Amino acid sequence: MKTLDEIYIIAKKFINEYEKSINSIEQVNKSVKITLAKKETLFKKEVVNCYKTCLTFFPEHLHKNEQSSLDTIEKLNRLDKVPFEDIIRIVKAVREDEFWSKNFLSLTKLRKKKDGIMYIVSFNEKFKPSTKQKSASDILMERYTQNL
Repeated sequence: MKTLDEIYIIAKKFINEYEKSINSIEQVNKSVKITLAKKETLFKKEVVNCYKTCLTFFPEHLHKNEQSSLDTIEKLNRLDKVPFEDIIRIVKAVREDEFWSKNFLSLTKLRKKKDGIMYIVSFNEKFKPSTKQKSASDILMERYTQNL
């Protein structure tokens, strides 16, 4: 049977090992926080401005995932060559749509794919600015009303 002194020494060793592991975990956490803080500062001003503008189309309770949203906007611009103005235009149009406003709840959805096509491409096709050409009857009607 172990004496009280032996138990004390074993307990003291255990506590020392426990404190070392806690310190190690804290150092890892600090390292991760520093890495995240550095990553947050890597985004260009244009990316941040686009993100902030896009946020205005979402209700406050959906303002989450800032880091992944910034990353999505940055990749849309850098990799997919989508201008910031188009990102804003598409987000605005989609959020104003009765159906999509209930189903498009995060900017990260823009780079996700459905049937191999990114949502931003589908949204762009669906919500293109109208470049509808006038029909012959429209042109004739316009000329007729001008001559009156």
